[in-house]
Amino acid sequence: PILIVTDLENGIGEFQVGQHNAIGCTGSEEHAYAFGKCVGTRAREIGYDMVCNPILDIKRDGWSRSYGSDKKEIARLAAAEARGMHDAGILTMGKHYPSGENDLGIDSHMAEPVSEQTEEELIDYSLYAYIELMKEGLLDAVMSAHHRFPKIDPDAPASLSKPVLDIIRRQGFDGIIMTDALCMMGIRAKYGRTECMGLALAAGN
Repeated sequence: PILIVTDLENGIGEFQVGQHNAIGCTGSEEHAYAFGKCVGTRAREIGYDMVCNPILDIKRDGWSRSYGSDKKEIARLAAAEARGMHDAGILTMGKHYPSGENDLGIDSHMAEPVSEQTEEELIDYSLYAYIELMKEGLLDAVMSAHHRFPKIDPDAPASLSKPVLDIIRRQGFDGIIMTDALCMMGIRAKYGRTECMGLALAAGN
């Protein structure tokens, strides 16, 4: 089937609450669920099937585009949001896989970020929320990020790397994998406008 997808990270229309940290600061599953349910209901009314939420990134030093710095807290709130989305009839997309640490704080809209995490470290830390949502049947899709993990794949960023994408497959994930925007300079500067598309499909997106 054709799925119509939209990115409503901050909400939609009258249901805008700022980025995820606005809910993360409350620590409330009730608020996270309400956000997912309200946004999901409105998105479904318009005709969308999937929304690019929840954000599963971990930010040790705080960031508006994150539920916080604790992997278990992120998993708890993201699960509540995802339940709200499912109850509204909307599919979920966790992002930005694999939610690795950004060693130099580089914005992938501008350049390629790098993380020195190993596969074992990703599974234990960065992918914790993904795995917990999978256990509850709340993770329908993931959005792959443009971070490079040289200890796993020295050449390609996660979005274009089969070794990195295969990590979550080995954890049992059988849903959709879709890249983040390929027009971002972390990709465009290195691969151009067209080569990246074939590489993304070959990697498993």
